[in-house]
Amino acid sequence: MTMLAPILLAILLVFAIALALLGLYTLRLRARHKQRGLFGKPWPIPSIKPHELAPVFSTGPFGATLKAEVRFVGNADVPGGTSDLESWILAGLAKGAMEIFEFGTCTGRTTYHLAVNSPPRRQGDNPDPGSRAAWQLQGRRGRR
Repeated sequence: MTMLAPILLAILLVFAIALALLGLYTLRLRARHKQRGLFGKPWPIPSIKPHELAPVFSTGPFGATLKAEVRFVGNADVPGGTSDLESWILAGLAKGAMEIFEFGTCTGRTTYHLAVNSPPRRQGDNPDPGSRAAWQLQGRRGRR
């Protein structure tokens, strides 16, 4: 019995340390998810209200105004996709954008929101088809 006590104590100590580390890891994940610092540290990206970002999101007495109206497709719980709030903000910002660059990574929903809510392009904004064909031909020549 006396030989077993130190072994059990060592196993209990290792288990307690592992449990403490797992708890700390869980707290860090939760803080990141909630976008708050762990143990009072400030989050590196400050939170702001949408109307502080752009005037299109200014609110009236009953919430968002018609200036914030966008064409929108809701999130169907796609893992890793943008939330409905994020999509609404991106679509609202697209309404006044002169140029947009979007690096799509999931379903194309964000690309749709940006495209359908951005101002229509003038004919003069389109590249010359001759230069585009020349560019495509030059790209093909570079392949081996």
